[in-house]
Amino acid sequence: MYGCAGGCRNSYCYVMRHNYETLYINENIDQILDVLDKYTANLLTKISNQTDSKYWTYDIGCSTDVSLHWKHANWLKIFNFFKEDPRAKATFATKYVNPKLLNFNPENKIRIRFSLMPARMSEILEPKTSPIIERIKAVNIFIEAGYEVHLNCAPIIAYEGWLTEYAKLFEDLAQYINN
Repeated sequence: MYGCAGGCRNSYCYVMRHNYETLYINENIDQILDVLDKYTANLLTKISNQTDSKYWTYDIGCSTDVSLHWKHANWLKIFNFFKEDPRAKATFATKYVNPKLLNFNPENKIRIRFSLMPARMSEILEPKTSPIIERIKAVNIFIEAGYEVHLNCAPIIAYEGWLTEYAKLFEDLAQYINN
């Protein structure tokens, strides 16, 4: 899928870099997954690195927000592909908490990366996305559901009071996240 109808489309979000107004939905998912399977099978043995210690990692959300557009593509098929593949795992960044993803047990083969910034800036730059506190509170829930969860604190925006607001963000993380 290419494009995103998310609330941050008119600000900084990199997803909009190639396509601004339209969602394009791939209809050849089986073909894409087949090519990916063959490609990964021909890679050398995975050496542990900063991306993952065991699996080749593929960003399935670099052109869209998977959580937001869950209903527009066969993400379940894609998630199952990565769950079952012995060599690969998937990752995607999101600004949305989608409870429907909790109906799938990815067995730590799907990495969800919640994007975070101070709540006030998010309200300005990311309208119509899940509130920051909702994203933070979702972390433990998604970990318990079998997702690997990472946090993206980006972009870092310097403005009057930014250090205080980022400190509050990290206080909220410490308060609500168990791990």
